[in-house]
Amino acid sequence: MKTFTKKIESILKEFDDKEIESVIASIPARRQSRRNSIDKQVRGSFNYPEVWASCGGKGWYKLLEWCDKDLIEILNKDHQKKVSERNAKIAKKLTDAGVKEIIDGVEQYKQGGFEGTWFFQTDAGKKRIEIQVILAGGYIQCLHNRVLVKIK
Repeated sequence: MKTFTKKIESILKEFDDKEIESVIASIPARRQSRRNSIDKQVRGSFNYPEVWASCGGKGWYKLLEWCDKDLIEILNKDHQKKVSERNAKIAKKLTDAGVKEIIDGVEQYKQGGFEGTWFFQTDAGKKRIEIQVILAGGYIQCLHNRVLVKIK
């Protein structure tokens, strides 16, 4: 499983690096949006949901409010944790599918996501895996990455 985890890390490294760079680059705009939203509030009727939305969610509001100096360190640590968990899940799926070795593959980086198709050898013969990292979210959830893994 460690072999697959290392392989997955090397494949997705470029995507992961771009993602954390874009998150860090968004900090000044999020801070400014937060300031503008707070400045618009009328004294005595503070609208928290509006301010949270201006920051990109309640979690971002708390980070911007309380973590001024350590913000980038916190974001990097959180990003590394998510990346490690994602890679471990993908490696487990490969191991469960009986993958012996990855033969060949193609990956494509696109705005907000990643898509890759690889062929690999198993006990049952040659199979294909498709991995997609997409943006998901909606009214209830904040925008986040979702990893889809299909083994055929």
